[in-house]
Amino acid sequence: MKLLILLILVFIPLFAEDYKLGRGLSLYSANDLELTLGGHLSIKAKNDENSIGIENAALMFYGSYTKYFSFLAEYGNENLYLYEDNKNNYEELEVHRLYGDIHLDEALNVKLGRFLTPIGIYNPTYINALRWTNIRPLVTLEFFPDIITGAQLHGQIGTDFEYSLFTQLQDKEESSISKIPVSEFSGGEVRYLFGLNSKVALNYGQYKSNTFKEVCKFGGANTLVEFDNDELSVEILYKKGEWTDLSNNMTSWNDLSWYTQYVHNLTGPHYLAARVGQKIREGNGVGSWDERNGVVGYIYRPLSALSYKAEYRHFVRTGAKAFTSDQVHLSFSVLF
Repeated sequence: MKLLILLILVFIPLFAEDYKLGRGLSLYSANDLELTLGGHLSIKAKNDENSIGIENAALMFYGSYTKYFSFLAEYGNENLYLYEDNKNNYEELEVHRLYGDIHLDEALNVKLGRFLTPIGIYNPTYINALRWTNIRPLVTLEFFPDIITGAQLHGQIGTDFEYSLFTQLQDKEESSISKIPVSEFSGGEVRYLFGLNSKVALNYGQYKSNTFKEVCKFGGANTLVEFDNDELSVEILYKKGEWTDLSNNMTSWNDLSWYTQYVHNLTGPHYLAARVGQKIREGNGVGSWDERNGVVGYIYRPLSALSYKAEYRHFVRTGAKAFTSDQVHLSFSVLF
């Protein structure tokens, strides 16, 4: 029933007069107050598990009061519904994001609440309709929590630099993708801007995992470069973790992950995407492995807020728990 209500609310804007896809439905606009209702939905089917599901959907309420304050409230989940092996699987709806942003100056903004961790390229691009691929890169899995409840300072310095610094204010938080309940999570990213949408960035973070009692530190770099209608993106992250077991024995491990992705505009709304990536684990007492994958996909994007994707993924894991898989993903994503 909750899922049905959410879907009805998400589709309401389509039947409003003067509504434009991707811009939300204006509820109020006067006296320096702007209120907007929006949402997003992503449906994906996979052949290897004969599954179909709603993997990314939410209702969003957002707006601003004068130029000094904006806010967003989002209710939904990353994995709402999955039909697999003749079984129906549901995830509870939750407050996925809820924050206020105080705009003191172009160079200084203060965000408070529950928001996306501002690390890398893929993680902050949360809505699938705005992503070139619905298959998450290995570098975005189990490196850091994708959502944080805390405080963030961010802004742009001059025309060439951006920054984001964050710290966790609520312990034992479990985000919907990474499933890493952590405490003492903090970090940041500095970006050098060039061209219209191109950038190169360096980042760093650290946290304690409440599940495995790990102390983790990570850092890396990423870049996004546009060539006319084409796009090249690269992300790399290194993470070092360690913990002491009940016998006072120290266990440690190191992860290194990267991907390179290129998107080519064939013509008009038709695109091709290709990505290669790897994740290496070298562990002392926890096993070691090497994961590699390649993704190729066709994207039909008639509007910036609407996309259809057909993707193929080849995955190989060697070392501990070795296996190989081939998958075909078909998806539909929209931002209302």
